[in-house]
Amino acid sequence: MPQSVRRRVPVRAVALLIAASATLANGARAAADAGPTGADISWPQCPTGAHPDGPPTFAVIGVTGGQPFTVNPCLSAEFAWARTSAAAPTLYVNLNLPPVLPPEQSAIGPYGACSTNDLGCAAANYGYNTVLYALLYAAAQGVSATLWWLDVEIADYWSDNTAMNVRVIAGAIRALNDHGETPGAYSTFPQWDQITGGSRPGIAAWAAGPNGPDDASAWCVPWASFTGGPVLMTQYLVGEFDSDVICLPAGAALLTPRQVELFERLGPPPPRAAGSDSALITRTPPDAQGPHPDGTIGR
Repeated sequence: MPQSVRRRVPVRAVALLIAASATLANGARAAADAGPTGADISWPQCPTGAHPDGPPTFAVIGVTGGQPFTVNPCLSAEFAWARTSAAAPTLYVNLNLPPVLPPEQSAIGPYGACSTNDLGCAAANYGYNTVLYALLYAAAQGVSATLWWLDVEIADYWSDNTAMNVRVIAGAIRALNDHGETPGAYSTFPQWDQITGGSRPGIAAWAAGPNGPDDASAWCVPWASFTGGPVLMTQYLVGEFDSDVICLPAGAALLTPRQVELFERLGPPPPRAAGSDSALITRTPPDAQGPHPDGTIGR
């Protein structure tokens, strides 16, 4: 019989966390610098093939179609655009823990052949197999990356049992490690802590929340890391596309040495004029719903 879990309850109040985060940001703003800006795209930009103009400084491409065990049908084309950058693209995959775990996705895996009542085994296998499915699809499309982001958001189904949610994430991390890939996670602090109960796996963090480029450096600091690992990127929404900012020096490996050199010497490009396609859409960080790597906000 399929394993069953309950859907995650509505998001908890985060006013205190927002206030505390703002206070910490003021004290830690100088701890890191916001570096070059890139973009992330995925299935919402398919099939029109929309993407920011010109070669990106760097790019993140979604492999899945918004949920585990689905695909982005435009992965190959979007990855080809991402490769016009001098920096190697990174990839992301959606995670969740649905109310019913299909046996074919969770009963068998590296954590064993799970008994009917062993939800922990099934949840870990499900996380592992979610990533394995994405890895196999990416390989079939000629797509690869050394860094994969795990998209963890309350817009998907998660259990009230945070320990089981952590098992899913642990299985996903193991799958990437087993296949020689580096794992990271995309989320916001409120979402991550609601889903995981405050688990800190120590992997790299891609933190959503800045209101814009001027705010990005405030999030390139340890307090913004919901995973307990280094914050390599932050994300804010501009026009129809997400903008992603490399945190320096932690995220320098995501760029070429030449890109880092030029940025340090020349600084960021001037912002586009208001009213252009990249006019800034501001929010109050850290938004519990967050902007998503797939280009949407909230549910």
